[in-house]
Amino acid sequence: MKLKKTAAALLSALIISLTPTCAFAEDSEKDFDTSDGYTDVTDDEGYLTDSEGNYKYSLNDDGTATIEKYLGKETSVVVPEELDGVKVTGFGDYTYYMREDITDITLSENIADFGWFPFYGCLALKEFKVNEKNPIYTVDENGILFDQAGECIMAYPAALDKEEYVIPDGIICINSSAFACNPYLKKVTIPEGVIAQYMGIRAFAECTALETVVFPESLTAISQFCFAACTSLEQVEFTNKLQKIDQAAFYNCTALDTVVLPSSLQEIGQGAFISTAFDQIKIPAGVSSIGYSAFGYYTDDKDEIVQMDDFTIYGYNNTYAQSYCNENGIDFVPLDNDGAAETEKVKNSSDEKNLNRNRIIWAVCILLVIVIIIVIVILNNKSKKLKDEDEGDYEDFELEADETADEEEETNDSNEESDGEV
Repeated sequence: MKLKKTAAALLSALIISLTPTCAFAEDSEKDFDTSDGYTDVTDDEGYLTDSEGNYKYSLNDDGTATIEKYLGKETSVVVPEELDGVKVTGFGDYTYYMREDITDITLSENIADFGWFPFYGCLALKEFKVNEKNPIYTVDENGILFDQAGECIMAYPAALDKEEYVIPDGIICINSSAFACNPYLKKVTIPEGVIAQYMGIRAFAECTALETVVFPESLTAISQFCFAACTSLEQVEFTNKLQKIDQAAFYNCTALDTVVLPSSLQEIGQGAFISTAFDQIKIPAGVSSIGYSAFGYYTDDKDEIVQMDDFTIYGYNNTYAQSYCNENGIDFVPLDNDGAAETEKVKNSSDEKNLNRNRIIWAVCILLVIVIIIVIVILNNKSKKLKDEDEGDYEDFELEADETADEEEETNDSNEESDGEV
């Protein structure tokens, strides 16, 4: 698988440890390996081969057997109840790894334990079946594997061609690699109740069609490699209770161009967002740990980790975001106490064009307003001037009329005096 090959470059630079994240996984600690992140058993020393040559298996302390590797040619697999007279009780790591010819698997009565990623890369697997006497596991009408208690989804067939899936209510555990490698799923809704301790590693890795994931408030952490190589995932919306994004959680999500980190976030693991599409990110003040290459890095054609030429982190002074930028030579833009740059978004060419267009529109509008105001002022002044001139002419006319009346009155008086004298 692509993830297995490219993970070598990432994990060779990431020195990390692992604690099992699923209640149904083995309790023993696994060591990281530069091939895919965990010990992938290629050395068969110490394993037994059954008499029919179909399985490699190991013996447990209680005298039961764990299937380590399937060697058979059957594409419709029925897990045996026994191998060479020894009761089979579980799967090891990568038991059916990359068996792209298997179409269905039937779990036997006594299967109880799962190792890491036993069905990873079974691309033709359409359904699971379970022996009706098995007290631990069951399947639904779609051939999806659950535990009998209805608390854990164990495995979702990689060849099940549903575009949308809502995980049933009551589920609190998603097993490691449960949905991995399914090329059909576009949307998955995770129900309330799923918690970080039981969110499996690589749970949705290499779901190449996955576009949307609905997270529950109950989920406080995203597990290691959880969405690695989900190449159609363009944006994610985290809840305000998320505290941790584990290492390589969104590694190689090459279409992921919109990420808003919640204020509740405290820890970001190594390589968490390596080889993603965004070139700017705002980091909340409460983040107290950022792992190597979490932001601003990608893997090139040779699967080598390379720092991006242009990456900007918005954050607060004297926080871990600033320290990460200083340590990695990444541009840091400080935010004020009120988060003044909170609305700052990642800009692409179309954003710049829209911004410039809006600036021009506003400039033209302002100019028009100024012109209108000037015209109004001029018209008002002209109107006032005309009014003043009209009032002046009227006053002159009244003065002339008064003078004419006075002259006529004086004439009349003179005539009267003349008549008196006669």
